[in-house]
Amino acid sequence: MRAGVGESGPQFRGLLGPDADAEPNSSYNEGRETTEDDPRPGRPSTSETDENIEKIGKLIREDRRLSIRGLAEIIGIDKECVRQILHE
Repeated sequence: MRAGVGESGPQFRGLLGPDADAEPNSSYNEGRETTEDDPRPGRPSTSETDENIEKIGKLIREDRRLSIRGLAEIIGIDKECVRQILHE
């Protein structure tokens, strides 16, 4: 017999937060068709400019061994911004 299963097992409801009873994919049940993130308020990125994209492309063509950290230090932008530019 498996211990901890069924009604006598541990209660995890408190660990899942206040929406534990909500339908897991309720936004899709309401007609949502995309998995893309909705736009969020906040300051727009100023690092993903055409100039920075071109700089990263040029540096990568010159030395394919450059790391994301190295590119970020050379250009002077955040590592995550470099990663996003390379990913796109």
